[in-house]
Amino acid sequence: MTVERRVSTDIGFGIRQLVDIALKVLAPSMNDHYTAVQAIQHLAIVMTGLATVATDDLWIAGEDGIRVFMPVPRFTLFLDTECTNIRRSASDRPRVLIALLRLLETVAASPTSVERRQAVTGRIELIVQEAEQRIEPAADLEPIRRMAHDAAFRSSLAD
Repeated sequence: MTVERRVSTDIGFGIRQLVDIALKVLAPSMNDHYTAVQAIQHLAIVMTGLATVATDDLWIAGEDGIRVFMPVPRFTLFLDTECTNIRRSASDRPRVLIALLRLLETVAASPTSVERRQAVTGRIELIVQEAEQRIEPAADLEPIRRMAHDAAFRSSLAD
C-alpha cells in the first residue's frame, strides 16, 4: 500500500504546491508575475481559514478506543513556507511583494491570536527590509511601504 500526500488530508501539501507554482513562475525563464500573484491570492484564502483554526497537536480516538497522536505543523511553519520562499524569489518584484503583503494583511485581520498576528507583523517587516535592499528606484518602494504600513496597522487593530 502506497501512501501519498493529498490536499484533502494534508493542508501543508496544498500550501507547498501553491508556493511551488509561485516559485516556478518567478524563475527568470518564465518571469510570470501574474501567475505568482494568483498563487498568492489562493494562499491568502487558505491562510485566512487556517488562521482561525487551532494547529496544535491532535489526538484522534478510534472506534476501538485507541488514541492516535498526530503532530500538526504550527501556523508559523505554514506562514514561513510561503512568506520566506516567495519573499526571497520576489524581493525585487514590487507587484508580487504587494500581493504577499495583502495576504499578510488579510490573515492579520482575521480572528486569530495575538501570537499569530505578531508572527505576521514580523513577516511584514522582513518583506520591507529585503525590498529596500533590492528594489530601485526608490519610487517603486512607496507602494510596498504603504501596503506594509496598512497591513501592520490592520494587525494592530485586531489586538
